[in-house]
Amino acid sequence: MKNNNFQDFSLSEITLKTIENMGFTTPTPVQAQTIPLAIEGHDVLASAQTGSGKTCAFGIPVIEHLVQNKSNNALIVTPTRELGEQVHKVFTMLTKNYPQLTSAFIVGGKSITQQSRALKKRPRCIIGTPGRLNDMINRGELDLSKTKVAVWDEMDRMLDIGFINQIESIMAKLPVKRQMMMFSATYPKRVIKIAEKYLVAPKRISVDPENSVAVNVEEEIISVIRDNKFETLVSLLRAKGGSTLIFARTQTSVEWLDKHLTKESFKANSIHGGYRQGKRNLAIKDFREEKFDILVATDVAARGLDIPHIQLVINYDLPLRAEDYIHRIGRTARAGAKGLAISFVTPNDKHLWNDIQKFLKGQDVVQRPIGRAHKEQKQNFASKKRENKKSQNQKKDFKKKKVNAEPKKEPLTFAEKRREARIKTKIENKNQKITSKEKPASVPYENRQNNKKFNQKNKNSRHDRTESKFSDKFKRNAKKIGFKKATALHKKFNNKNKRNRR
Repeated sequence: MKNNNFQDFSLSEITLKTIENMGFTTPTPVQAQTIPLAIEGHDVLASAQTGSGKTCAFGIPVIEHLVQNKSNNALIVTPTRELGEQVHKVFTMLTKNYPQLTSAFIVGGKSITQQSRALKKRPRCIIGTPGRLNDMINRGELDLSKTKVAVWDEMDRMLDIGFINQIESIMAKLPVKRQMMMFSATYPKRVIKIAEKYLVAPKRISVDPENSVAVNVEEEIISVIRDNKFETLVSLLRAKGGSTLIFARTQTSVEWLDKHLTKESFKANSIHGGYRQGKRNLAIKDFREEKFDILVATDVAARGLDIPHIQLVINYDLPLRAEDYIHRIGRTARAGAKGLAISFVTPNDKHLWNDIQKFLKGQDVVQRPIGRAHKEQKQNFASKKRENKKSQNQKKDFKKKKVNAEPKKEPLTFAEKRREARIKTKIENKNQKITSKEKPASVPYENRQNNKKFNQKNKNSRHDRTESKFSDKFKRNAKKIGFKKATALHKKFNNKNKRNRR
């Protein structure tokens, strides 16, 4: 039986009206296959790409179950806060006409006291991330004994992040008799392993061929040298325009790209796991409202982004895991729209690209030639290099000429003038000492009186010199041995001088 309409699923009238008000007329392939099986109570293991409508595929059956079973609760687990926010938003829209179906959003990076208050109100549905949910269970604030429906969205991503311990801890707290739905973009071995362990006779749904990208996404690669990556990116952005999501591998490269794209007069912003949740939310909100055109992100931060107007996805750095390639390019071509995904492949990245091609099972990817704009930019860059070399050579020649030329006499600075004055005074002092050491000239007998005066002057000058010497000595002794001892020595010295004079 083909399900071409939501009325074929035997949903309640309130749910049908809500779906109609949301603007949905016909179900997507994943919704058409998942909703009837989930309403019947089967465990579901579904493979569907992002943007395929899987939030409503599990959201509608969860609401129907909660309406019919008033004592039961539901749990929806997502890998990231951003994806959790989107799921919570869709769930609140679906439960708009069901005031009794309250929900709580339990994720890391937000106030734990507010979340504990929300849990005390006993919400019917809890949406959260594995880490914070596990913390709340350990604190005794979250009880899953009445949780009869559990949904795991993007299970492959949860395992990639490393939530296996938290997942198993949450699974252990769920009741034995429960319905479980598990969604994943791909079917790696670890997802199948965990599904076999916890799902009971699951109905396997595969909307698209396994390890395939969305049909409306056009894929291209550009072979570049590492040094020319940024120039190629700039020329590409100027040629294409529109809403663009750029993926980089590390947080530092995300910040670097954001900074340098802004310098190139692009309206850009960035998100990564190192930013606070408030900053990330604001950036996503502004990007959704088209306040800027370019968003640079890491894999973890961009996971779960649902922004319909993204036209272009650029893999500035190729992902280390082939599975992440599908998640990245799934950010474009949302809800049936067309999109373009371009990947930069350097000589060092060839092994990563080969892994991606193997994972995609030989899907055709167009190799894009480097555009005319980039070639012109490359030529400009080469000409700039030549100009810089010329200017450097000119500087060297100028320096050589300067060395060979006669040095011009420049006016002396204040410091140089002072130095010269000091040297002059030193020379004069030396000359004075030499003259003082010389013997006084012989005086005739008749001028004895004058001779006595001369000797007296000479004695006084010697006494002055010893006192000046001692004053310096006194200062040094005062520092070393103290003021009292220094004064005692000073007195002894004065007494000796007096005796010598007598």
